[in-house]
Amino acid sequence: MGKEKYSFEIKLAVVRYVLEGRHTYRQAAEKYGMSQYPVEKWVNLYRYHGEDGLKSRNRWNRQQCFTSKFKLSVLEYMEENHLSYTQTAAVFCIDVVTVSKWAKLYQEKGAQAFLKEKSAMKGLPERKSEKPSTQEMKQLQEENLRLRMENAYLKKLNALIREKGKSAKKNG
Repeated sequence: MGKEKYSFEIKLAVVRYVLEGRHTYRQAAEKYGMSQYPVEKWVNLYRYHGEDGLKSRNRWNRQQCFTSKFKLSVLEYMEENHLSYTQTAAVFCIDVVTVSKWAKLYQEKGAQAFLKEKSAMKGLPERKSEKPSTQEMKQLQEENLRLRMENAYLKKLNALIREKGKSAKKNG
């Protein structure tokens, strides 16, 4: 795996500069001598995953093989929550280019494009499935619950923001 261009400490400093100092992505990019893209990406990762989101992406196993069902669920989540490719990538800890490729493929060929991939991969050797331990299952269940709660909170927050925007238009 290649070495990351920016250290965890730099990423955290940039995120704090934006969030705590209420600076724009552009201001942070100028201060730290980089483009706005990584700044936005790090802020989104931090918002969804905390400091863990800023740690080396190599540990997320970029070579991971995603199922058709997973790809479709990512695109569905993006659509339902009105997220950008960058925001969606941050939520699922995958590369923004991957999300944009999936979206383009879906727009061009629909869900069938992902189902065809499955049949094309039949020639590959199957991975052996290992049953997770009881502790791993408990951790996954806890994480699942936390993510559901976070998702519900964000949906309610989004609804409140929209409602506030509508009432401001009526009064303004």
